[in-house]
Formats: sequence, C-alpha cells, structure tokens
Amino acid sequence: MKTNELFTMNLDDGEAEFKPTKEFNNLNPLLKCDILKDWFYDVQKEYNKSVEELESVLKEIRNEKA
Repeated sequence: MKTNELFTMNLDDGEAEFKPTKEFNNLNPLLKCDILKDWFYDVQKEYNKSVEELESVLKEIRNEKA
C-alpha cells in the first residue's frame, strides 16, 4: 500500500486532507486502528515541534519590536 495516496497537502493555501483508499478501508479494523494510532502519535509529535518553532519565531518578532 502506498501511503502517499492517503494524504494530500496544498502548499499554496496550507490545506491538507486524509483520504483513505479503498485498500485502507478494507483492512482489518484492528490493523486500521493500530496504523491510525501510530500516525496520530507521529503527527502529534511533529505538530508539537512546529508549535515550538512558531512560538520561537513569534518571540523573536516581539523582541525585535520592543
């Protein structure tokens, strides 16, 4: 299964989607839950890193204006 077919992102407007394929939808429910839980964990980690980066950038901007 190609996971790049499950996720789409548009870098122009910052929108993204999860689009389960027919193959994914036909997986055993336990396997789907396991896969999704793993993805949630990994995505949450990356999100948290991005928030920290954003907070750092915003802090720098505030310090420059002060």
